[in-house]
Parts: sequence; structure tokens; C-alpha cells
Amino acid sequence: MTASKSTRAWNWNGARKVINLERYVPALLTAISTGLARGPSRRHLKDFGLGIIEWRVVAALAVEGGITASRICEMIGLDKAAASRSLRVLEKLKFVSCTDDPDDQRRRRFNLTKAGYRFHDKIFPIAMERERLMLQRLSAQEINMLIDLLRRVGEQMPSVKAYNPLKGPARRPARSSKARG
Repeated sequence: MTASKSTRAWNWNGARKVINLERYVPALLTAISTGLARGPSRRHLKDFGLGIIEWRVVAALAVEGGITASRICEMIGLDKAAASRSLRVLEKLKFVSCTDDPDDQRRRRFNLTKAGYRFHDKIFPIAMERERLMLQRLSAQEINMLIDLLRRVGEQMPSVKAYNPLKGPARRPARSSKARG
């Protein structure tokens, strides 16, 4: 990306305002996300026979086993259909086992098997190296700041999802009297 002369998320093209793709945060995040998924997915398919989505599900289950598909979706930002497809693939490969939820017989809980943990342990160092390469030009302080900023942006996703252009901009919740302090 080249440096933009404008500091705004939009430019004037002579006739109208247009998005400045070099400063528009959703476009920047999408480009990074696509880059993180596209190449590694092909590489994982070629080298391991599984795609990046299966890896993300395995990574979630390594962090927190005995969880539902809904919890997996919540942890890694995956839609239910993709999670279900990946879990079926991982079950066929015997990387994942499932049991009925004792509290709700309609739900299932998933765990990694020994083979699933072996797969995780093969991919884990690759994932860590990719992260290192991505962040290598940032200091430790900048990495911590980036993580904090991304978390705060992520916390706004309910407002972004709830935004209805026909009803106007989403309103920021009122600050409590404690916060005004």
C-alpha cells in the first residue's frame, strides 16, 4: 500500500466522495484477513489435507475442550455452517470426538482426540512463525497496543452488526454515572 496524502477514510474524486482504501479501516482489516486465510489455507490443504477453517476449529478446541459448536463460533468468529462442516470433516478424520451435552440432549460437545492434538502440535509452530513474521516490524509495546486496539474494535461489533442504515447511525450507549466519575 502506498502512503495516502489524505488522512480521511474518504477522498474527493472530483464528482463525489469515495472511500480512501488506504485509510478505510474495514478495507485494511479485510485485506489482512484475506491474506492470512488464503495462502495458508492452500498450504494447509496441500501439506496436511485440511484447510485453515479446520485449523481454527482445532486451535479453539485445544484452548477449550468439551465445548459446543456455538462456543467454537464465538471463540473464532466463525459462522455455524462453516463450523458444522469443519467438525464433520474433523470427526471423519478422528481428530475430534463428540458427546451429548448432559444439560441439553440436542447439543453436542466436542473434544480433540489424540490424533487431533498431534495435528494441532504440527500446525502450532507454523502459526506462531506466521504471527512472528507479520509482527516483526513492531516493538513489543506496539504489539500490545495493537492487540488492545483490536480487542476494543472487536467489542464494537454488536453495534456494527445492529446498525440499520434505514434508521440512522447506531447510538453509543450512555456512560454510567460511575464512568463519568
